[in-house]
Amino acid sequence: MKKRKISAMFTLVVIASLVLLGLFPQAIQADTGPKPSITIEVKNAPQDYYVALLGKKENEYAKNSHLKIDEVTRESVEAYLETFRYDEWYYYKSPLGDNLFRCNEDGKYHFWYMVPKPFRVILIDMEGNVHLSDSLHQWEYNAECTYDVEAGTLKEHIFSFFRKDGLTIFGSYVVTLIVELIILLFFFPLYPRNLFWFWLANTITNIPFNLFIMKAALPGPGLLLAWLIGEALVIVIEGLIYAKTMKEKTGKSKNLTAFTYSMCANIVSALCGILIQWIYTTFI
Repeated sequence: MKKRKISAMFTLVVIASLVLLGLFPQAIQADTGPKPSITIEVKNAPQDYYVALLGKKENEYAKNSHLKIDEVTRESVEAYLETFRYDEWYYYKSPLGDNLFRCNEDGKYHFWYMVPKPFRVILIDMEGNVHLSDSLHQWEYNAECTYDVEAGTLKEHIFSFFRKDGLTIFGSYVVTLIVELIILLFFFPLYPRNLFWFWLANTITNIPFNLFIMKAALPGPGLLLAWLIGEALVIVIEGLIYAKTMKEKTGKSKNLTAFTYSMCANIVSALCGILIQWIYTTFI
């Protein structure tokens, strides 16, 4: 019966992964956990404009683009941005989410799912004039910034750590505990000993891992690689802890069961994180 439950759980995880891969191919290719973001509030701007982000490639210089375009349509702006270069700055395209915004009533624009570090804001008005902001290296994981077009200044509103990042880490930690506790039912009995080691393993892996990812000064591809390596390490570390501490009803420990649980629990919690992020950005 025990082996059947484990096999059924493992099969369910594989099927869920394949289904989500088909439904959200761009999301699955990238990661788990909370996503970095930049919210820009534009002030003292022309009446109508397009706005996007610029990223920086060190030691990659090219001829500077003219800060003027003849015709302003979405297609012409996108074409201009695709070839845009200004010193080491280029048009940054997130693998998911919006990359280019037309002006709206409240003047706020949300860029998410991999954002450049450092970054600048590029704004193109309907006269074809191209405006560039100062450069900024965001401090908050979910940064809120103001771009004053007339002054060319870009400022981040820095909140206390525990008001924003701390709550994000705590929320991710709680969701992980809930999801992985449900998965634990398929593998081990909920003895006080097992629950203690389950809590300890997740505490010493989840919180430091999310804290590192949030504060790591890495560009998009580097952050993605750090996520993947970190998730693999978490699976191995938790698997080792469970193999040494978790007890089945017989009182014995089984390495295969422990590592299978660690893999299934982390994959399911990762898929839940992706699904929650998709629901939030799509419907909220």
